[in-house]
Amino acid sequence: MGRPPGKRWHWSCLWSALSAILALILAHLPFFQSIEWKTLDARFRQFPDPGVARRDIVLIVVDEESVQELQSILGRWPWPRDAYGLLLDFLRAGGARTVAFDILFAEPHLEKPDGDRAFAEAIAKAGNVYLAAAFHDREVAHSRTPHAPEAMTLQGITPPPSPREFRGITLPLPQLLRAAKGIGGISIDLDEDGMLRRLSTTVVYQGRLYPSLPVAVALGEGTVTPAGILPRGIRNRVGLIPVDEEGRILLTWRGGVGTFRTFQAREILRSYGRIVRGETPDIPPETFRDKVVFVGATVTGAFEFRSTPVSRVFPGVEINATALDTLSAGDPVWRLPALVRWGLVLCLAILAGILAGCFPTFVGIPAAFLGVGVLYVGTAYGAFWSRHLWLDLVAPGLALTLGLVAILLDHYLVEGRGRRQLKGMLSQYVSDAVLEELLADPAKLALGGARREVTVLFSDIRGFTGASEKLDPVTVMGALNAYLSRMAAIVLRHGGTLDKYIGDGIMAFFGAPIASRDHPTRAVQAALEMLAATEVLQEEWRRQTGMPLKIGVGINTGEVVVGNVGSEQKKQYTIIGDPVNLASRLEGMNKEHNTQILVSAATRHRVEEGGIAWRGIGSVKVRGREEEVQIYEPYRKIEDGQVGGA
Repeated sequence: MGRPPGKRWHWSCLWSALSAILALILAHLPFFQSIEWKTLDARFRQFPDPGVARRDIVLIVVDEESVQELQSILGRWPWPRDAYGLLLDFLRAGGARTVAFDILFAEPHLEKPDGDRAFAEAIAKAGNVYLAAAFHDREVAHSRTPHAPEAMTLQGITPPPSPREFRGITLPLPQLLRAAKGIGGISIDLDEDGMLRRLSTTVVYQGRLYPSLPVAVALGEGTVTPAGILPRGIRNRVGLIPVDEEGRILLTWRGGVGTFRTFQAREILRSYGRIVRGETPDIPPETFRDKVVFVGATVTGAFEFRSTPVSRVFPGVEINATALDTLSAGDPVWRLPALVRWGLVLCLAILAGILAGCFPTFVGIPAAFLGVGVLYVGTAYGAFWSRHLWLDLVAPGLALTLGLVAILLDHYLVEGRGRRQLKGMLSQYVSDAVLEELLADPAKLALGGARREVTVLFSDIRGFTGASEKLDPVTVMGALNAYLSRMAAIVLRHGGTLDKYIGDGIMAFFGAPIASRDHPTRAVQAALEMLAATEVLQEEWRRQTGMPLKIGVGINTGEVVVGNVGSEQKKQYTIIGDPVNLASRLEGMNKEHNTQILVSAATRHRVEEGGIAWRGIGSVKVRGREEEVQIYEPYRKIEDGQVGGA
């Protein structure tokens, strides 16, 4: 049989907790971690906010149009380095605060090596230029120096627990390196799905710690200080930016390509030429006053496509700009500590389990889990939108899904089996309404045994046992089944429980398994209706059996023991007690008193008077009882105050 209602939520919570533990284990697998990352990507795309990106970060890109337009002047790509010197002179004239080149200048220009010297002079004049260095997992044969000048390394800083260590480095040309204010690493930190979401803040090469290009710029402009570079985060002016064990920050994507104001290199060089000729430039140098300028190349052959959460094709130069914006802002994406995340998954699963235990149906259980899931997803999206809080979705989703499946299986195998057993046991004994109530709360059955006050009804056909011996068996069964079906329907309609058929007799009781205060009235009304039904059946009964249909009914109220009685092989829901015996005796006494219904005083005084009249029979001695019993015969009231038999 199913579990008691008070225990259902215990089991639901147990299954939910076990499902949560399994979900937490599965969530650490690479496949599910990749899905979790993709849910974060979706949140970035769902809530773009380019308006909060730093307005003082701008980009200058050497794109395909710039190369094509200036090919007659500068030649083919790559450009001679003095072109970048002119660009720096323009930015210096405009008052740019910092210039960072996301371009490697590792080899002298083959066609115009003098341009390298001019570029170095422009770098030195500007005094605010940062150059890029590439770090490699293998040694690089063409490295011109074993390491950068010591002044360009990070001194006295504790590295992250598991920093990225490289064996090779590609540095800018020595003359450019000497002129630059600093260098920064440009490395590719792709996740297993090929997506770029994080960027290293520091790297280790030959035992020395180097900053990435965005960190070098942040240090130069004072957004970050060396003391603020910590093993587990980078402290800026407004807060702490978390880093992982490898020292990577999770980039805050404000929007897609073009979030930061972007200029084409041809526009800058064209404006520089106009100024030299005394003309009005297309872009005034003052446009870059107090700006942080990242210079990069997107021309074919120099640009490597990067897949990011917000775009499948994202320029590397804008990734570095995004990293600087992330390092500067006070709204980094942050994640709850692991123990808190695990506890949250467990609590969500248990909450869903408790709700499922309160609504243990094949509709209520999924509704409980779906409701908790929808509420949590809404909370997760709201937390990301308002606070950039990254609440995991995969682990809770797995926990709720596994918990739902486990509880549904448990409900089907245990509760469902119990319901099917209960339905099979009681469907022939109680009405559909009573059965549904019992299926909803089987504890009302008290199968283990309980004391209840009930009203017991016995009925029997007068003289049928002897007459049936002279009749054809088929005729007997046909007539008896028609009669019993009609009587059983009446008992069930009045809320009674059919206990058993005793030959042509019926035993029923009212007030159990569903308790009711008016069970005496229900029993008497059922008896009167049974009596009336015999008149309807009379003609067909006489035709089949050749005898009149006459019944006797005995009714008594009292406290009995109700429950499942029987052997291990077969049990029956029934009642036991002296009130049962008295009801049976009263049914048999109808012959002595020439009545059809006899009711004990215990029942008579509990019956509501509406529509029922009574005739007192008197006190009678009942076999097996010392005290006499007051008995009554009920009648249906007829109009004008008259009374009559059923």
